[in-house]
Amino acid sequence: MSGLAPSAARRVLALYERSVPGIATAPLVVVPHAVVAFVWFVGDSHVLRAREIDGAGGEADFAAEQELLERARALFPWRLPVPLPAGDDAPYVISGGLLWTLCERLPGEILSPRRAPERLDDGLARRLVGLLRTFHAYTCGRLGKGDPGRVVREARANLALAAGELTPPQRARLEVARVRVMSAALSFEAAQLALVHGDFHYGNLLIDGDAKLTGVIDLHRCRVGHPLEDLGYTAMMLMRGSTRGKGGEGLCSSLRDTIYDWYSGEDGLTAGRRLYHEYVLLAALSDLVLFKRAANLPQREPHVAAQLELLSKLATKA
Repeated sequence: MSGLAPSAARRVLALYERSVPGIATAPLVVVPHAVVAFVWFVGDSHVLRAREIDGAGGEADFAAEQELLERARALFPWRLPVPLPAGDDAPYVISGGLLWTLCERLPGEILSPRRAPERLDDGLARRLVGLLRTFHAYTCGRLGKGDPGRVVREARANLALAAGELTPPQRARLEVARVRVMSAALSFEAAQLALVHGDFHYGNLLIDGDAKLTGVIDLHRCRVGHPLEDLGYTAMMLMRGSTRGKGGEGLCSSLRDTIYDWYSGEDGLTAGRRLYHEYVLLAALSDLVLFKRAANLPQREPHVAAQLELLSKLATKA
């Protein structure tokens, strides 16, 4: 997707003219904080997004995602994006090997659009973790069995893609994490599962003038899974580049456990600190592969190097 031109977005927008008259000529601005994805503000009222189609089942996967989100909308007090119909009434456009969606821009502002999650201060970081816990509580046990093993399949693929970047001990430690998560996933009951966002941070949360959450966006990684999938990923992002995380394995581990303590409670949303550690490690591997493959990411190599440093700290013990 490197070098995706505005003209490609314009061609797609022309297919939405019947649904949204004038959309093809509306101002088109790249969303500044969407550093990996391709997302544009279209005028003041809409958002256009392009994403890669993962294999032959991409359109079917998108349909299943939307069916899941439709059920989730009935449970959440916040708004979620709804794809608009294109000229053929499908809620997407396939163009240039990409799947494009156009949604109305939801009300509210992103609290921290130019600050990476790892740069949040403790107060904002703790609030982010609390919002994640609330996000899970609304759907926990209410969406069925889902696919808690998806993270295991993704980890296997990521291990193959990142093999050249990893030392033998790191590969061995990641394989231990994958097996432990797989073993746990086999025993999860539907009552333990919730909607997993997949990329939960302040850049994907909309806040009103009273600093209340009004909407959640960028749900293209969503699925029904264990809440620790989200917590592990959010924790990994908060740890990456953190001042406390730069002092070595001990400080990195301390922050990881502090985040778990912020999240944990008495309502069954967690499944143990040790398993959480494995989800954090697999999340670090996931973003290593993401950075390696993101041709549009500015200064990609430093991102890859920093991610490898974090993964090294996390992978020192089994």
